[in-house]
Amino acid sequence: MSLIVLEDPQRAVALQLYMDGTAFETGIPVHLLVQGFQTSQSILDRAYLGLAEKNRLTVEERRHFYLLSRGVKHSSLDGMMDLVLSGVQTTFPLLGALGPAGIWEYSKQAYDLLKFVYSAVKSGQQPTYVNAGDGTLSVNNGTQTNIYDGPVYNVAKMTQNVYVDMARHVSDDSINSFLLSDRSPGSQIRIAKDEAAFFDLPSTVETKPLELECEIFDFNKFEDKGKLRIIEGQALPANDYRFSVVGDQADVKYIEAMLRKSVRVTCLKEVRTDPLANEKIVRLQVLKVA
Repeated sequence: MSLIVLEDPQRAVALQLYMDGTAFETGIPVHLLVQGFQTSQSILDRAYLGLAEKNRLTVEERRHFYLLSRGVKHSSLDGMMDLVLSGVQTTFPLLGALGPAGIWEYSKQAYDLLKFVYSAVKSGQQPTYVNAGDGTLSVNNGTQTNIYDGPVYNVAKMTQNVYVDMARHVSDDSINSFLLSDRSPGSQIRIAKDEAAFFDLPSTVETKPLELECEIFDFNKFEDKGKLRIIEGQALPANDYRFSVVGDQADVKYIEAMLRKSVRVTCLKEVRTDPLANEKIVRLQVLKVA
């Protein structure tokens, strides 16, 4: 895998995390403090995982790769962090080759790609992707074409949900923005109200019912929702899906269903356009269980 060529990938990277809004006027709410730092770490973690084509960091990788906070200021969440990458040249050669600057660069480019394709879908266009022979990816949004280093797409897929989750927080009137920056001109990941709007894509419920054999392994009787596992060889790929109960159905049917290895549900698909995968099943709307 070819990597972005940087003048000095091993240069030190110090990042500023900044969040502001009415939520911070009298102090820093702990859950937002945790969310801000967690999002920052997840962005960088998933950049590496996307490049390494892995699903999670090992304990040993975490010992050598993390963000180190230097404290926060008041009236906003404003803190500096060092991107620590130590002793990885021989143990984790990919991390060593990327360096702190490389991981940060891929994180920024992946966010740029996500903003580009999410804004396209928001305006009614489905992006198209063409892999070039030189390792680059050509992305067209209907009116404009951007060129990205090939691995940026994998990084974008890995970090996609991190940004969608943070965009939901920013959409709340108590938070104005999320900013992660190394303080160089234009070198930032910024989610303010306008960027957050890109990630808020509507879902639709299809009208054709599906009958599926599955196992219900989680159910919340207070919210009438849960999780089920589709068995192989059916109308939907075998996987775990979230579901919601439609209408005023008896909770006991779903509670009893968890005691059985297999049940049959009649349901409708709730889907959302995914800029990176055309369609994403948000949940199943269950009409009946038997």
